[in-house]
Amino acid sequence: MRKFLSASKLTKILSFSGQIVGIYLTNSTEVCFQILESSKANIVVVDDNEQLNKILSIKDKLPHLKSIIKILPPYDAEEVYSW
Repeated sequence: MRKFLSASKLTKILSFSGQIVGIYLTNSTEVCFQILESSKANIVVVDDNEQLNKILSIKDKLPHLKSIIKILPPYDAEEVYSW
């Protein structure tokens, strides 16, 4: 079952304690890890499966990461929210 996160709900989450850090599409998995780990990110938003796979491969090493949100279909990973 696909989980859905509306833009208004994300806005509310970010308004409380959100911090935005940039991860480029060209960043390697290692660079993504360094950015997410040093920022202690608890939410990450990805565009597509290529970016999602990078995050899924490192999420077990990121204790602060609680949610992954994917913007573009297909939405086939259980632990991912759709936009």
